[in-house]
Amino acid sequence: MFENESGMPYFGDHTGGMVKVGITIDGHEQVEWLAIRDFRNKSVAIDKITTGDIEVALQRCGTKAIARHGLGMYIYAGEDVPQEVIDTMVKDELVEPGFKEAVDKAAKDGFKEAQDDGGMNIAVRTKWLKDMASKAVPVDTVMSKMKEKYKISKALEKSLTDEYIGYLATAKG
Repeated sequence: MFENESGMPYFGDHTGGMVKVGITIDGHEQVEWLAIRDFRNKSVAIDKITTGDIEVALQRCGTKAIARHGLGMYIYAGEDVPQEVIDTMVKDELVEPGFKEAVDKAAKDGFKEAQDDGGMNIAVRTKWLKDMASKAVPVDTVMSKMKEKYKISKALEKSLTDEYIGYLATAKG
C-alpha cells in the first residue's frame, strides 16, 4: 500500500480518488492503481470519500495486484476455487479442520450463504447506515434494527458493522 504526502492511503484531485497497492512475490513487484468508486461503480468526489470507500478500493486493488502475479485468476474468470487448490491447502494444513467440507457444502448450495445480502437493497442500506451514522446511533442499536427487518448471517453482520463504523468515523470526522 502506498500513502500520499499526508500519510493517507489514497491519492486524489478534483476528479476523484485512487488507491495504489504493490504486491511483491519472489522479488517481483506488481503495482496496481484503482479508482475509489461508490456502490454504483461511479468515481467518488475527493471530499465525499469515506474510510469504507478506501477500504473496499484497497482490498480490490490488492486482489488485482495479486492476480497480476497469476494467482487467483480463476476468481476473475468467475470460477469456483479449483479442487487442487483446496486439496493442497488441506494437505499442507493451511486451513482449519472442516474447511474442505464447508467448501463442498457451499458449492452444493450454490454458494448462496456466501452471497447472502439478507434481501437488502444496497443503495437503501447505504443511505440508511449513513443517516444513522450522522445521528451517532450506537452500533448495537443499528444492528438490532437490521436484524428485526432482515435475516443476517454472522459474516454479513460483521461486514455491516465494519461498514457502519466507517460511516460513523466519517460523520465524526
